[in-house]
Amino acid sequence: MREIVNDAFRDAAGDYFWLLNRNYPQRLVYKIVCDRYKLNTLQRVILYRGIFPAEIAALRLKKRIEDPKGYHLWIDVFNVLFKISSYLSGRPVFICNDGLLRDAGDAFEKQVPAAILERSVNLMLSFLRNETPQTARFLIDQPVDNSSLVEEMIRRQIMHISCPAELNSLYPADKLMSESRNVLLATADSEIIDRSGCLYYDLAFKILQREFSPAFLSFPKILAEVNS
Repeated sequence: MREIVNDAFRDAAGDYFWLLNRNYPQRLVYKIVCDRYKLNTLQRVILYRGIFPAEIAALRLKKRIEDPKGYHLWIDVFNVLFKISSYLSGRPVFICNDGLLRDAGDAFEKQVPAAILERSVNLMLSFLRNETPQTARFLIDQPVDNSSLVEEMIRRQIMHISCPAELNSLYPADKLMSESRNVLLATADSEIIDRSGCLYYDLAFKILQREFSPAFLSFPKILAEVNS
């Protein structure tokens, strides 16, 4: 993997964050900053997905829940699995300044080897056997590559989760989650979190943290360093 966090990337992150917080047009300042610091494609994708204006980031952080116990948990299945699969594939995942774990999906093909996808599903279900919410609802978007395979994997193991659980394949799952109320959403989808009145739980981060204790690339840390 090419080096991502170098001096140019740190300076670009600081400038981009500074400009966003002064209400300059996002797409314009993004291009100017990336071009000025000659960021490569991967760095550009990570910067775009990793930094948000401070006000937006703070609002999202207020909606974050650290423990799903007692909640009706709705799981954005592919949103969770893509990040776990990216990590298992050696692709970068990172903590954004809004506290959410995201991947650099736009820089890579979406196709995931079946073995990695299956391991990701197993990690998700194993985690939920120990960190049990009040209920769990798995939402699978249709049509998505491997959606039938993932649905089959989950159905084979769903009875082993020690809380009432169900699985729904539907389109669009995003709309249902955005309009939901009185549930806890396991997703890192910015639009869903911003539109919904629900709290959210970063399930992919919790799974990877427990299983591997990784040292993620962290935008809160980078921004703190460049502003110190």
